[in-house]
Amino acid sequence: MDVSLTRVTLEPPVGFLAEEATLSWRVAAPEGTLKEARAPGMTQLVVRPNLIVQRRKVALPTDVGSLVAGVCADLVRHVVGISTIDTDEFAFADGAVGLLLKYTMPGFKEFKLAQMQAARLDGDVFTTVTLSTELTRLNAPTVEEYLKSLASVSITA
Repeated sequence: MDVSLTRVTLEPPVGFLAEEATLSWRVAAPEGTLKEARAPGMTQLVVRPNLIVQRRKVALPTDVGSLVAGVCADLVRHVVGISTIDTDEFAFADGAVGLLLKYTMPGFKEFKLAQMQAARLDGDVFTTVTLSTELTRLNAPTVEEYLKSLASVSITA
């Protein structure tokens, strides 16, 4: 598995094998809006939209449905207050077919976080792409833009 982020390369010690990689993107904060929350009781309230791609090797034989069932089980087990997880078939622009998860979860105070997570299996590598934002930021054009981004994920040999 070859992953680069601004051209970082790594030679791991002998015997180490790549088994998982994570990349993340986040919307830039407007100038002067973020402040560090260092004092007790202070919190950072800005929820910036973000995108995380995670890839990991999996044992075969398996299928994307079984792997997504495991993701759903982990979410339900570890996220207090998570909504029902909607799961639908999802077509990627490169022709691959996977699954799309949509759910919300409690954020800070009255804020609710919304996530859309696309999953695909290519050989023995399971890829999830998760887009997160604050629920009130979602409208039809934004959802369409986010789904288009998720569908754009393609895997090159």
